[in-house]
Amino acid sequence: MKTIVKRLALMLCCAGLFLASCSDDEASDAQRTLMEVIREAETLVAEVEEGTSEGDIAPGSKKILQAWIDQAYFIMNNTSREEGYANAAKRLEEAIAAFNANIVKPGIPHFALGSKMNLGASSGWGLEDAFTVEMRVRFSEFAPGDQCIVSNESGAGGFMVRNNADQLQFYIYDADINNWNGGGCCTIELGTWYHIAATYAAGDKMVFYLDGKQVSSVSCGTLAASASDLQLGTSPYYSDRYMRGDIQHVSIWEDARTADEVASDVECSFTGTEEGLTAYWPLTLNVGTEITDETGSYVAAMTDVAWLDAE
Repeated sequence: MKTIVKRLALMLCCAGLFLASCSDDEASDAQRTLMEVIREAETLVAEVEEGTSEGDIAPGSKKILQAWIDQAYFIMNNTSREEGYANAAKRLEEAIAAFNANIVKPGIPHFALGSKMNLGASSGWGLEDAFTVEMRVRFSEFAPGDQCIVSNESGAGGFMVRNNADQLQFYIYDADINNWNGGGCCTIELGTWYHIAATYAAGDKMVFYLDGKQVSSVSCGTLAASASDLQLGTSPYYSDRYMRGDIQHVSIWEDARTADEVASDVECSFTGTEEGLTAYWPLTLNVGTEITDETGSYVAAMTDVAWLDAE
């Protein structure tokens, strides 16, 4: 019973309650260190403001730090091992350092194993009648097999823009033929930025452009609806189909852009108010893990995306 009462007192002390009752002899050095680190982290969460201007703590940082605080409390409340307290304090100190370093600054998002930018359920995008997806991409590595750049593929629905080694490809799941329709588009090189655009119009054409020039055109039926989320950097259906490289200036349109429009889009100088523009993410500033597009309509959730320094 004495041990239970002692641990309860420690828990209350760590939570900032009844501080006067927590004397030095109620906690070990490792426990006191963990308490101090928890208080430091909680102060940051309470006092720091997140923002989207350069130098601000990036949005989403407090949410991540709070998760580490919760984990530290769990260790405090569920172990009596000194090593456990010390490890929890170390991890939380690392989380504090990452929090302080996660400021809004120019950068380039880099995608690799485990990385993704989730744009939400496909049902919220209305892609079955027509769409255009555009972005700038640069590859750091080619791997054998299919590697998705943007995709909402499911077992029998959706679309994908992907690379297979140095070949770009654009496919839709065509409901009229009950199979994938599309094919290869062009050859690319490592370390080079490309502007890519994929357009689709039901019962008409699916067209692919590289740096503003048309490189493929395929007749198509109607895109079958997908049960998967729309994602960048990987396939939502196959975890091993991930891109190795960088993505910026992602725009999604409600119609199939014309050749002239795509050619003008290469400059990526969108304001978010263009007619037909559904969403636009510049991805030139590291603004955290939840990024609202320039139209204010959609929020992208970034997972394990590494930000490179701006060039």
